[in-house]
Amino acid sequence: MYKLIQYNDSNKILQVVDIEGVVTVQGDYVEWSQGSIDGLKGSFIIIESEDEFKAGDTVGDSTIAKDLKGTMKPADLKQENAELKAKISELEAKNLSTDESLISLYEMMMGV
Repeated sequence: MYKLIQYNDSNKILQVVDIEGVVTVQGDYVEWSQGSIDGLKGSFIIIESEDEFKAGDTVGDSTIAKDLKGTMKPADLKQENAELKAKISELEAKNLSTDESLISLYEMMMGV
């Protein structure tokens, strides 16, 4: 389970949101399987933790260092599309090669 922890300049926790599932972060917008938050102001972290955090507590530097936001970027769809097209081309070429081999084998067997 992930926790989104928003905190102020003195590291005082303003809010905690429990998050499950796949999480993506784009600037001040956070999206996950069951919801999203847009327009987050100030500092926030997303950590993987079962520990209890509540508003008013202080978040320590060691907890802030565990922030996972940088690993939760949305997928680059243009890059994924290019990779998929390359894979399709590769598979089509293999399929054509297999077809040609089968035809050659058939011709050999039939004495053509």
